[in-house]
Amino acid sequence: MKFRNVSVARKIIVYFILSSFAIAMIGTTVSLIRDFNLYKAAIKERFNEIERSHMPSLARSLYVEDLPQIKNNLDGILSVQDMSYLEVTLDDDPKGEIAFKRGEKNKGNILNHKVRVVYMNPNQPDDPPEPLGYIEIQANLSGVTNKIKNQIIIFVVIQLFQFILVSFIMYSIFKNLISKHLERMSNYAESIDLVDLSGPELKLERPRVIEADELDNVVHSLNKMKGKLKSSHEQLKDYSLNLENKVREATEEIESEKNKVDDLLNNMKQAIFVVNEELVVIPPVSHFATNVFDENIVGKSIFDSLFRDFDKNSETIANLESALTLVYGDDYIQFELVEEHLLRKINYYSRITGVKTLSISYTPLFNEDELLEHLMFVVDDITEKEKLEAEVLSEKETNQKNISIITEMAKVDIEDLEIFLDNAKGILQKSMILAKSKPNKEETIHELFRFLHTLKGSARAFNFDSISSITHLVESSVSEKLDVIKSGGNLKNKHFEPIIDNLYLLSQEVLEYGNLAKKVFKIENEFGKKIINDIQNYLVDIENFVAKEVTSQEHFLGKTGAFKKRMLVYKKIQSKEMDFDTLEILRRATHSLKSSLRANSGLMHLGESVHTFEKSFDLFDRMKNITLDEFTDSFIESYFFLKDSLRSNFIQSHLGSFYTTYKEDWAQIFLNLFKFSMAFDKKEMSVTSKGSFLLDVIIGRCEKLGLHLMLKEARDLKLLLLNDAKDEKEKEFISSIMSDLWNYLLLICKLDFYQLEKGSEQEIQNKTLVKISSRGREKDHEFGRDLLKEFEIKTILLLTLKNVLDDGYLISDFFEKFGLWTEHKDLDSYGEVFGISPGDSFPDLKGIRSLLKTSHVNKLITEKVSNEINDHDPIAAILKKFFEDGSYYTYLKFIDFHQLFSSYLATGREEIRLRKVEMCNVVMRNITKLEGLTERSGSLEEIKKAVKRLKDTSVIPLLGKFKTMVLDLGEKLNKSVFYEVKGNEISMNKDSFHILQDAFVHVLRNSIDHGIETPEERVKSGKSSKGKIEVICFDESEDELKIVIRDDGKGIDLEKISKKAADLGLVSTEKLKNMSREEVFEIIFMPTFSQRESVDELSGRGVGMDIVKRNLNRLGGDVTVKSEKGKGTEITLTFKPGAPGA
Repeated sequence: MKFRNVSVARKIIVYFILSSFAIAMIGTTVSLIRDFNLYKAAIKERFNEIERSHMPSLARSLYVEDLPQIKNNLDGILSVQDMSYLEVTLDDDPKGEIAFKRGEKNKGNILNHKVRVVYMNPNQPDDPPEPLGYIEIQANLSGVTNKIKNQIIIFVVIQLFQFILVSFIMYSIFKNLISKHLERMSNYAESIDLVDLSGPELKLERPRVIEADELDNVVHSLNKMKGKLKSSHEQLKDYSLNLENKVREATEEIESEKNKVDDLLNNMKQAIFVVNEELVVIPPVSHFATNVFDENIVGKSIFDSLFRDFDKNSETIANLESALTLVYGDDYIQFELVEEHLLRKINYYSRITGVKTLSISYTPLFNEDELLEHLMFVVDDITEKEKLEAEVLSEKETNQKNISIITEMAKVDIEDLEIFLDNAKGILQKSMILAKSKPNKEETIHELFRFLHTLKGSARAFNFDSISSITHLVESSVSEKLDVIKSGGNLKNKHFEPIIDNLYLLSQEVLEYGNLAKKVFKIENEFGKKIINDIQNYLVDIENFVAKEVTSQEHFLGKTGAFKKRMLVYKKIQSKEMDFDTLEILRRATHSLKSSLRANSGLMHLGESVHTFEKSFDLFDRMKNITLDEFTDSFIESYFFLKDSLRSNFIQSHLGSFYTTYKEDWAQIFLNLFKFSMAFDKKEMSVTSKGSFLLDVIIGRCEKLGLHLMLKEARDLKLLLLNDAKDEKEKEFISSIMSDLWNYLLLICKLDFYQLEKGSEQEIQNKTLVKISSRGREKDHEFGRDLLKEFEIKTILLLTLKNVLDDGYLISDFFEKFGLWTEHKDLDSYGEVFGISPGDSFPDLKGIRSLLKTSHVNKLITEKVSNEINDHDPIAAILKKFFEDGSYYTYLKFIDFHQLFSSYLATGREEIRLRKVEMCNVVMRNITKLEGLTERSGSLEEIKKAVKRLKDTSVIPLLGKFKTMVLDLGEKLNKSVFYEVKGNEISMNKDSFHILQDAFVHVLRNSIDHGIETPEERVKSGKSSKGKIEVICFDESEDELKIVIRDDGKGIDLEKISKKAADLGLVSTEKLKNMSREEVFEIIFMPTFSQRESVDELSGRGVGMDIVKRNLNRLGGDVTVKSEKGKGTEITLTFKPGAPGA
């Protein structure tokens, strides 16, 4: 069959043109149809507008038969865009003729709209409307048709030009880059002569390039193929000339291979031997057979060696002996028939290793008559393999089950999972106690049944199938016992044993879920940050409007509330008169919320809920006639549902991530809050220009840290303070915000306090506050400074007080403002407020966080907290203040406090997410520096450097990850170590950090290995049993960073270092005598120097501190050491933050 040559380039161009034209046609058609429909929709909207704006006037003119006015009305309607014709028919015309008409009536491309004209008497509104006739309006669509035709013409012209141009370009490119070379390769392949392959290699006529493409690969392959053909041709020629030599060489090679086979046989980890017709082992026998059988088995019967552990009179041996006797001297068919009766796997007892599992395979060896002469046995010791397979199978089953469990848990919110597991454990404990008591009372067994039924229901709600199934099994067993009791029977101890066994099985299942839950963290969906922020702000505005203009006691209006209280609140709402402008504020905020929800695909479904809520606004126009239940159903319930739904969505979004727990961040915010309060006049509700600046600083800081509540309150406070003429509501609003901000300070300080180590560290802060309480009101700066320097422990409160003193204020000023805006005035001791008060319990943050997530978003949260959280919980007590009557931002407080408590509860993988939040602070700081340079017109080099710093990595979070390493090494060396990273939010080049990291790890390991003592040694020397390693970061300048690693260990022994250096021959004794203290310290940085006498996995190899110095030098820095024997060591790393060698 002859093929017609068609250019590939032409085919590609044709396919491209056809597909492109089809796609363009589809897209254009869809666009034109959409435009046409939009145009028709716009005309219909203009019809509706005519009904609203012109019909009342036209009806009135027709009713009074005012012909000039009728004409004006009809002309006005006809003047509306696209209206081409209208006609009016009157009901009192028996012929139904047209009474009035305007314009020219068209046919075809038009749109008609017919409206009933009715007249409403304004003086008698209760009278029914009087019909007058009909008006039919005609709109002309010729404008849009012409527009679409023009668009089609333009499209065809553009596409034609585009296709011609693209086709030409594609053809030229393909022709020059591909087709020409393919044709050359084809011609070359046809010209190859298999007899004479000495011709030149194929080369493409094109410029040489560094990188090869597909054409170069094909050329290379063709040349390589030609070379191989040439080589094969020469070899065949050589074989034909030297056949005899080749045969001799092949024979020698066969002998060599035979020897290799013998070696291979003896080196195989298998027992390989041959058995003759008498069932006796004969050579060859592999050396490994001795390892398997613990003896030389040559000449022994297989029943005295391989099968010696079997009973000689057993049926198994009888059948085996019969089978083996039948195969010898017979053909392959007989062997196949008998083979299935041969033993494949046996247990063999070894005097050395115990019981082994042996796998046996049989290979028949036939003579020249094709009769079986010998049988070769291949025996594998599969003991370890069997164990491994059993372990793998068990692990596989476990993994499959774990995957199933993880899949189930992945569909559940992590807090809900945590609550379920806690509840499940509690239920199982109670159930186990009841089952072990062997009850015979119906009510007790029924209680046990109820516990299990509750657990099963919860498990099914979360689709935890295995827990649900096992619980159902136990529940059925308990139900049977319950039936026995109901029928008058009596239960014995044995009846409860299966129940207890199944309860243990169920406990194990719940425990497996709990263990897996620790390794699983929820991956959050990413939503548009601005959209969700807008949604949040609109909802807060709606909530604040409701609190100010409707009621701040909406939580009492729920259907489950007491009727009298509900009615009392509702009467107050009815007594208020809401004018159109006030209600319009609510309408605008709600409409904006609805628009924002529609812009977010994940929240679009809530748009209908907002629409339902929006429709309830009509109730305010007739509040006097609306019942309590109507108002509750329409307004309150939809309002509650909206807040609850958005709260859940927000918490699960990426904006529901953690807040910073970085102490310096909070201390700086609270310092600015205090300074702002100093510039704020509570009586006049005004602030100085300095105060306005400080408020902007607070807003900026809260915005960068993503602190939702404080940010919103600070912004609203700024807007309120701009208004000089404030009414009472606005003044109350300002006071509420100031109270919230200061109570927030108290809440953060309390949370930070309970992060301290119980006992010693908490006592330090309490003692500090007691001393401040006794003398803190004195006008003495130095007292405060000396007091704060006395204690090493740093908390948010103490850092804030230090900042207050550094800015020239008194500590008494701070607590005076604190007391002014909170209920804590004239305190005897600040420790009772910021520390532990008598009777305080440890805060239940998980319980409170759970309530914030599951409770309705209203102020009844205070009752929930009172009912479900310990009365002496200090965090719960502070929390209630935020939801008192007259407070605002209820919704925002729910999500804000949920995030805040989650931050302080974060562990494991959550700590990684929290560190990511803190990394953002460094990025924002570098962005701020860049903005500053651009604003003050910095040099080009400065701006380039600032841009590069945007790619820097945050150092503090990365150094924090070594906490696990420190704890592991400490545990390995029987040392208890506290590890802390703090200081400035420094950042550096990522590659430079990798170099720094190596140095940092060496310093840490040395500190733990050589510095920190064992708990016993520390106690003997008067120290805390727990050692301490502090890492402090400093931002010395734009071009220099500093990290100090400080421990409170035994310090560096200079005499020991000197002696070791002399013993190693690193420094002479005479030189050591003349060296200063600092020079002796430098010895530890010498290569091969080590203080350890022996080598282990931690140290002693003499490579460590020299690497530290070398790496710091690579970063343009250095390392220095300070140490005091018995007190500790301080190692300072200084380096440049830029790229290595920059």
